[in-house]
Amino acid sequence: MKKSKRLLLIFILMISLFSLSSCSEKEKVFNKCGITVTLTTAFHEVKTNEADVSYVSNKYGFAATVQSSLDFIGYDLEKYAMNVKNK
Repeated sequence: MKKSKRLLLIFILMISLFSLSSCSEKEKVFNKCGITVTLTTAFHEVKTNEADVSYVSNKYGFAATVQSSLDFIGYDLEKYAMNVKNK
């Protein structure tokens, strides 16, 4: 009897998890300022002064800034890091 209850409980949990996962958000590709990122349909674009591109959802956010590679010709990683750190 205990074993059948346990199997029934596991079966119900599996069905519940499957139905929850099927309701998840679908992927959505955002492309702006030369930046392409794949998020979910829960995200939407917001305007900020701090970043060139910003997307938020109820729980998470994504922000990016664009830099021209011409500004850093001849920079190695250490010089680039110091330049970004000092801004």
